[in-house]
Amino acid sequence: MKKSYLILLLIITLSHFSCEDSNETIPEFSIETADQMQTDEYEIYSVILESFSISQFIIRQQTTSYTPPQENLEVFFSLDKLSGMDSTLYSQYVNANSSTYLLDEQIAVSGKGVKIISNKELAYFFDRENLYNSWALFEKKYPEAGKWYFYFNKIGFNENYTQAIVGIESYWFMESPDGPTLKSGRLIYLEKVNEVWEFLVSTSYNL
Repeated sequence: MKKSYLILLLIITLSHFSCEDSNETIPEFSIETADQMQTDEYEIYSVILESFSISQFIIRQQTTSYTPPQENLEVFFSLDKLSGMDSTLYSQYVNANSSTYLLDEQIAVSGKGVKIISNKELAYFFDRENLYNSWALFEKKYPEAGKWYFYFNKIGFNENYTQAIVGIESYWFMESPDGPTLKSGRLIYLEKVNEVWEFLVSTSYNL
């Protein structure tokens, strides 16, 4: 009987904290001063996001410095579509990501919303013990985002700025009280044709 009472008390306590979080007033956050970046970079980020079907994109302002090991992607780099890729492009990509950068609010996707969020805002949602509540608050603030957010790499370019390679990390949540945050990375190769960046091929990688 005592054991049943303790279990009931635990359920009530968890439910209480869950309700508290769901009714929490979410503060407003501003982004930090952005680093200087090229127009080509924002154009590429926009082209990449066009391949997703969600209505609103939540992008972490700080880029990720993680780059997947090239030796793990041998099949990708053997594709015919990459036969003309500059041999130094991947190393340029790795070098570009030796540091992190702060994005500006210049990413645009036609007919869809794009929101850049700061590290402080991301920490507000996800520096919590209960991930389910974290995602519930995130969804409350960004209901059109489909419980997804993204990090971009800094982009690696060839010397003529006609080829580019970049990674994007995706984080999302499945509807389960004890479910983890899921994550994956995607490496993308693009070429500039008639002054327009074209998404040519991509491959996934583990985070």
